[in-house]
Amino acid sequence: MSERMVHRAYSYPGTYPGITSRRVRGGSVPGPDPELYSPDNIPDRFESYMLMPGESKVKMTIDTRVSSAATFTFLKEDHTLGEMLTSSLNKHNGVRFAACKIPHPLEFVLEVRVETDGNITPKEAVVHACTKLIDDLGTLSRAYTRESELYRIARIDQPNRPLPPPRQRLRPGQSQTEAPTPER
Repeated sequence: MSERMVHRAYSYPGTYPGITSRRVRGGSVPGPDPELYSPDNIPDRFESYMLMPGESKVKMTIDTRVSSAATFTFLKEDHTLGEMLTSSLNKHNGVRFAACKIPHPLEFVLEVRVETDGNITPKEAVVHACTKLIDDLGTLSRAYTRESELYRIARIDQPNRPLPPPRQRLRPGQSQTEAPTPER
């Protein structure tokens, strides 16, 4: 028997894929299947963020069972965009339901389902939510840049001044004078 067949012969039926038994001195030990985790099975890193020729970023599928509902499929995205987008959609008055999911953890696909009340189409709601997100992220970026510049300017006069110690969280009922001081 070949090495591969011997390896397969000792797999435990009904266990998770990729967990098999390896033969060692004195018996067999469960461990990862070397075939499943071989370098040939690992996708290239660029596949998680680069669109291939012919791929589109967003695809809309209209739901035939519910009026004014659609599922948007975003390629090469993850929960970061999905949660921000659904949060922005749920704040919109014309949206009844918005949720996101990743169909499979090894595929770089995000699905966002949107159901509206009929006064606005799901596509218009998603475009409005994306525009609102871009504005909010721009505001956040400007505020961060302003604060970091102010901090840098304040530190120019005293470049060797140590950073202030981290603030201690107070327990309920504890006053500032009772708070423990951080040791240096």
